[in-house]
Amino acid sequence: MSLLLISYLVFLLAFGSYCLFFPRSVQALASKAVDMGVTSGSSALKAYVESNGYRTMVRAIGLLAYAMCVLLAVAAYRAGSQ
Repeated sequence: MSLLLISYLVFLLAFGSYCLFFPRSVQALASKAVDMGVTSGSSALKAYVESNGYRTMVRAIGLLAYAMCVLLAVAAYRAGSQ
């Protein structure tokens, strides 16, 4: 496996772990970003980011990052063994 692929796999693991185990921290960062961006006038977006559903979505994204990491690792292993 190339160094770039390995670093990307490590990034996916780190990002997935952060999303899965620290969703409140991600929610706080997203809330700050909504407050200072162009979308600061959108009360619907702010309400969604502060909801429990947003944390569930963040956890789902963490699981998706894990799945992508496993899929890429298996594909790289199969390509290297041929």
